[in-house]
Amino acid sequence: MKHNTVVMGWPYGWRQSEDPRAWKTFIHTVRCTTAAHLALMVPKNVSFYPSNHERFTDGTIDVWWIVHDGGMLMLLPFLLKQHKVWRKCKMRIFTVAQMDDNSIQMKKDLATFLYQLRIEAEVEVVEMHDSDISAYTYERTLMMEQRSQMLRQMRLSSAEREREAQLVKDRHSLIRMGSLYSDEEEEVVEPVADKNQMTWTKEKYEAERRNRNNAPENFRELMSLKP
Repeated sequence: MKHNTVVMGWPYGWRQSEDPRAWKTFIHTVRCTTAAHLALMVPKNVSFYPSNHERFTDGTIDVWWIVHDGGMLMLLPFLLKQHKVWRKCKMRIFTVAQMDDNSIQMKKDLATFLYQLRIEAEVEVVEMHDSDISAYTYERTLMMEQRSQMLRQMRLSSAEREREAQLVKDRHSLIRMGSLYSDEEEEVVEPVADKNQMTWTKEKYEAERRNRNNAPENFRELMSLKP
């Protein structure tokens, strides 16, 4: 196993600082992390985080879900809720939709998706105009087409899963049978007579006797030598 996440604090007071090394180091680290295809976590205002001795009796953990994060934004609040400090907090999942999107269906499908992941959270779909959504936000936030494709992949019933498993098994059996048949065709079948060429038959005995009678005298004497 190897690490796949880099945690780095947000540079404090970088706007007021005259030393550019703080924000330059931050940008350089972000570039290196992106080039290495690692996940990057940048906690902000860590000094305001609760200590391990504090307990939240209520509160919410808000998540603005981005599709291309590989599920990291779903995993982090789930792990936070396993800790005793955040255990009683509730999760809220926000996603952005356009005005012409079916927000009701999107909310329903997203709630189903979270249920299949065994994550308890409230779903909020925020409708915004195109002018209010930046190009980056609209491109990176959950879109209707991506959501539909993802849910279609997860909506396999048990019968469909069994059917797919049976198809894989049948395909594997056909490939295996085909390889066996090809091996049998490539095998060279030798004639039975050639395999039994050392067998001494009556015909071979008579032929050998005739050959001895027709052989020269010296050769017959050589064959009749006794130890």
